[in-house]
Amino acid sequence: MYVHSSRRLYVLCYVDDLLMVGDDKLIISTLEDLQKDLLLRETGFLNSGKPVDFLGKIISKKSDEIQLSMNPGYVDSILTELELSKCKPAVTPGTDTLKTNVENLEPLSKEEHALYRRTVGKLLWLTNVRNDIMFAVKELSRGLQSPTLSDQAKLKHLMRYLVGTKDIVQTLRPKIKLSQSARCIDIDTFVDSDWAGCVSTRKSTSGMALFVLGVNVCGISRTQQRVSLSSGEEELYAIGLGISESLFVRTLLMESKLCSKCNIIIHTDSSAGKSMASRHGLSKKTKHIHLRFLFMQDLILSGLIKIKKVLGTLNHADVFTKYINKDTLHRHMPTLDTITRICIESFVFGFVASLTFVCIVSFE
Repeated sequence: MYVHSSRRLYVLCYVDDLLMVGDDKLIISTLEDLQKDLLLRETGFLNSGKPVDFLGKIISKKSDEIQLSMNPGYVDSILTELELSKCKPAVTPGTDTLKTNVENLEPLSKEEHALYRRTVGKLLWLTNVRNDIMFAVKELSRGLQSPTLSDQAKLKHLMRYLVGTKDIVQTLRPKIKLSQSARCIDIDTFVDSDWAGCVSTRKSTSGMALFVLGVNVCGISRTQQRVSLSSGEEELYAIGLGISESLFVRTLLMESKLCSKCNIIIHTDSSAGKSMASRHGLSKKTKHIHLRFLFMQDLILSGLIKIKKVLGTLNHADVFTKYINKDTLHRHMPTLDTITRICIESFVFGFVASLTFVCIVSFE
């Protein structure tokens, strides 16, 4: 990402595609300057009610919010390839029954394996705008090397969920307004984990939901690298993931001059994990914890990061750690800005939505 010295123009560059966000006059003049030395082709300007396509994603603007969705035919093409266009919809991306099915481990045929890998690759691209399927796709990705009939069953269940949720999209609309003089921004990061959730390796899953100005701008579901010996230990690893991602976002905000001060607040529903992260050094029961996760103790003691306790029912990262039931999914989806009909891949839109002029450019 490139930032203009006036701080009124931001340019996202992905290979040979550029997305400019900022003041309309500054965008036009910058584009004219670039065209003097480069062959550039304008592919669209984002105006209210007129969407544009960037990297296969449809970006649109309505009032004070930026919306992002995939092309409606994207999911349909996957369903057609899997011959599931007329299947009955499912209410969740997955179930615990599928998760604990270790009996059907027969490997897929060569043709089925190729189709499985191709489909999961397409679903990974879809997770950029669908937080609700992130854990399910992560679980499917773990079986890419040697998928089994059990993995295939998980894939079909997820596709049945997508049949009934094609119109679910995400939106970026800042819920906190900053004054011209206020240059301090809070990063609220919710973390959670599912202890020994994998029935084959007994590894846990870390989940994270990061909010800036009240907007969910980043979600992560990741299998932990080592087996945790206690629920407190695996929650500590999840806190470490949340802190690492929050520090990256803080650095990006500060270097982009979007704020002069940035506070990081980590929310966890684990008292044990909070206690281990807040103390200095190791206790008798935590001597085995890897040293690279202890950097957070210094950051918390220095005041750079605050850690708070949150109720388990209010922890939005729960969506990224395991298969959840319909009621839990529907409770968290509005907070994660997942709505019916349209997150932006980069949270920069949340801050410059007031400038409301976007230009899509491609190199020729």
